[in-house]
Amino acid sequence: MASLAEQLAAIADTARAALDATDAAREEAYRLQREVTRAAASAIRAVHRRELPQAELLLADCRRLCDSMNSASRAAPAVYWTGFVLDAQKEHAEAALLLAVIAGRDVPTPADLDIEPAPWLSGLAEAGGELRRYVLDELRHGAFDRAQALVDTLGEVYDLLVGFDYPDAITYGLKRRLDMVRGVFERTLSDVTTTVRESELKAALDRRDGR
Repeated sequence: MASLAEQLAAIADTARAALDATDAAREEAYRLQREVTRAAASAIRAVHRRELPQAELLLADCRRLCDSMNSASRAAPAVYWTGFVLDAQKEHAEAALLLAVIAGRDVPTPADLDIEPAPWLSGLAEAGGELRRYVLDELRHGAFDRAQALVDTLGEVYDLLVGFDYPDAITYGLKRRLDMVRGVFERTLSDVTTTVRESELKAALDRRDGR
């Protein structure tokens, strides 16, 4: 029979090996998380520049990095369920959902993106914030019909998200983001309504004056 010291040493070796594996997974996942976040931000910027083919390429790179991050962190659940992994999944979802809405495609599901439902919902909320910027650009370009359609989409996003009445510990801070979406929707709707009415009034005055 092994001595107590030998038994403890064997157990310690097993624990150390497990912790070494978890630490290695954390380091790799943390590195990839930063790259996912950068790739997602670059894809969103390309969408706002109206460079959709480039946005597609950047999003594909984001997906590859997110898949690698998920693979590395799922080997160690203590790492996978930490905030930085889920936050990177949220960034991936935000970019993917924004591009889908702007391009008029079916929106990807959490399963399509291989991410958890809560980060997907938060990503949808933050994509709503990016929609406001896009709508304001459409107004500046005089694309009023497109702006109104996107405001309707933003309203649909809010209506969907408001139905998820769960504790923040489950929804990954969705309630706070929902307040943001509501404010963004109300301001954007007001901006679109005011701009369209002003344009209609100007057109009516021009017609009256024969211009």
